[in-house]
Amino acid sequence: MEKIKKSLPLVILVAIMIIASMYIDKQTILNYKYSIIQYSNENMTITGIIYLMLYFICVALSLPIATILTLLAGVIFGPILGTGIVVIGATLGALAIFLIVKNAAGDEGLLAKYKNSKSLLTLQKNIKEDAVSYMLFARLVPIFPFVLVNVAPATVGVKTSTYLWTTLIGIIPGSFVYTYLGYQSGKLEGVSDLISIEMISAMVLLGVFSLLPIFIKKIKNAKGV
Repeated sequence: MEKIKKSLPLVILVAIMIIASMYIDKQTILNYKYSIIQYSNENMTITGIIYLMLYFICVALSLPIATILTLLAGVIFGPILGTGIVVIGATLGALAIFLIVKNAAGDEGLLAKYKNSKSLLTLQKNIKEDAVSYMLFARLVPIFPFVLVNVAPATVGVKTSTYLWTTLIGIIPGSFVYTYLGYQSGKLEGVSDLISIEMISAMVLLGVFSLLPIFIKKIKNAKGV
């Protein structure tokens, strides 16, 4: 009975994830883009709070709309405030799912499709060896699925404080890159704007960030790791 009680929050979370993913997708968010922007211009504070809560829910439920929400945050709030909102919302959402899984003492629901996968086993192995370094690495370099990085640490005994601060620090660079790209794309008024210095710099940042896993892999291979 005690085991069932501990696992109940995880079961509920998985059920909500499945239901929410059926009704919320990227296109739904994009359809309301201009309405959201207009409302935010008139009610910036309340929009910021609502957006932070929305991002929290998105991450906590592992909904596949985090990227579009991050880009949209740049359009609505700009790269600096947008990054702040995304980082806080993502960190709190990741912490929520971490605590639920840790309390449930199991990962059967959220990690079902990753069971025995090389990515999960590698992540767990490296986190056990050096939690701080590898948690920061996993956050900074987008190699593993976000849900794995959120949940796997809870299955190998990572301290909550370690998980919290490595998540907070580690997601800042990526969040800034995407909010900055969203900010620049939101300023486009014509095809000619695609070749502006600002837009090109945003795309370069995104390209460099996306290539990080390849650079890291080559460095490791060169060192024979």
